[in-house]
Amino acid sequence: MRDGRVVLRKRKGDVIAEAPVRDVLASNNKGSMGVGTKVSVGSKTYVVEPVGFRISPGLPGHDLAESMRVLGNLKKGRELTAHFLTALATAGAQVSPAGNDGTQDTTEPT
Repeated sequence: MRDGRVVLRKRKGDVIAEAPVRDVLASNNKGSMGVGTKVSVGSKTYVVEPVGFRISPGLPGHDLAESMRVLGNLKKGRELTAHFLTALATAGAQVSPAGNDGTQDTTEPT
């Protein structure tokens, strides 16, 4: 967010979408275990997730350390998502409860 606008970018910095913050709808993404945010800009919906957080466990049979790493990443990812939603709401975006943003799901992978 900058100068009253929300800019969604790919990891390499390419702009995906841009809009005035008041025109943005956001909510927790229901299918993300609390780690993703569904952001609607105009008629398109995107899922924003923290970069570098692998939340799915590896192959079956991994040890307890792997399970603890996954749980730690979930906690950190949820915290980042909560901060992101709070920042959007504070800036003037319309933030709704999980999966209830009133839009049709036209989610595009980012």
